[in-house]
Amino acid sequence: GATAAEAAVGLESAGRQIRRLLQMAMMAVFVLGSWMIWSRVLPALAIFRTIELWPHPFRMLETADLENTTGVLTLAGLALAALIGAFTWFLEHTLPELIDMLLLRRTRLDAGGRYAVAAVCRYSVLVAGVLAAFNQLGIGWSQLNWLVAAMTVGLGFGLQEIFANFVSGLILLFERPVRIGDIVSIGDVTGTVSRIRMRATTITDGDLRELLVPNKELITGRVINWTLTNTLSRLTLKVRVAVGTDPDFARGLLLSVAGRHPTVLKQPPPQAQFEDFADNALNLSLRVCVASCDVSAQVRHELLTAIKREFQEAGIATAVGAGPAAKSPSGSLALSPGFEDKRSLSESLPRPHTSLRSQGSTELSRSPPT
Repeated sequence: GATAAEAAVGLESAGRQIRRLLQMAMMAVFVLGSWMIWSRVLPALAIFRTIELWPHPFRMLETADLENTTGVLTLAGLALAALIGAFTWFLEHTLPELIDMLLLRRTRLDAGGRYAVAAVCRYSVLVAGVLAAFNQLGIGWSQLNWLVAAMTVGLGFGLQEIFANFVSGLILLFERPVRIGDIVSIGDVTGTVSRIRMRATTITDGDLRELLVPNKELITGRVINWTLTNTLSRLTLKVRVAVGTDPDFARGLLLSVAGRHPTVLKQPPPQAQFEDFADNALNLSLRVCVASCDVSAQVRHELLTAIKREFQEAGIATAVGAGPAAKSPSGSLALSPGFEDKRSLSESLPRPHTSLRSQGSTELSRSPPT
């Protein structure tokens, strides 16, 4: 099941990286072969350095003019700038994955750390390529004053959000409050961080829908990161039994079911409580811890199935239809996000405010932060 899916994803990623490596090798062979074939002809291309395009289009430069070409755009400079731009685009798409495959995977960095290093390499290649292309166009540091002034005016009129998202993206890569593979909640959306780009971060929810969140919101807004310090999560199951049931006996059955499940952690140990009286029913809860948020849905299903079977064998009747139930807009029972941080495990457990109508229904909760 999950292991086979993860293996398939790993093979797909490895295949993609191998294709990138082969593309880079083929490009290197092409460039080297072209240079060996045309090496004797290359000196003749120096004539393009004498063809001026700006500020006097198609004027032939004299030999003395070639010593000082500041502010002059030649046909050779334009061609070299185009080649540098194409080579930069190729490196920007291949070099980070090549570094990840050959170097970073051999280190102890996690997936988020490797992604941050690869992103910094990508930005560095992009900046170096742009500066080299500008230099071939005759635009040096002294000529970039107008660009800085234009950016300042743009920030004042409407680019401040784009600039803020870019800076926030850098903070995400270096400070890493949110990393690739983390499970986060923003508003009513819970999902896995799949990409962190210059402007926005992509979050994939349980239905494989991709939500684009501006980086600024992840830095300045309220974000719940369920896996920031560890992946340990708590799962809470609500069970309603008939009013004549012995609470201690029912509690023992719940703990027995949790203890036999192979995925439920022994530390922290499972907890079962008789929480409240209801109309013709008793409210009980079972809280267990699992090692990863990814298995919570499967563990919940298996625990509920085992509890129902155990209660039927023990002759315990479950209560149905007692008390109001919260409904989601689709008509199904509304569930809160299904993960709980390790810090909340030592805190007091809150009393439930909502009774669920379904037999053996579940609720995933998180204690308030300290």
